[in-house]
Amino acid sequence: MVEVLLRLPGDLKWIAESEEDLKFIESVVVRTLCETKLGDLLAEQSRLRAEEISDLDHLVKAGLFKRMKMVE
Repeated sequence: MVEVLLRLPGDLKWIAESEEDLKFIESVVVRTLCETKLGDLLAEQSRLRAEEISDLDHLVKAGLFKRMKMVE
């Protein structure tokens, strides 16, 4: 098992006060790390052109923006 240490700035100390909030942040961080690693593994053998990569980049960012808006 991998241990992840997350340091939060002082103005975000309210997250650490609630175990529920802390678990949520922890799950988001771990999911993001896994998605990033998976993306890296997929891109490693990729034969995409720069234009295709740019198009995918915009799609991913739009999806993340939409997901973050739903959380708020």
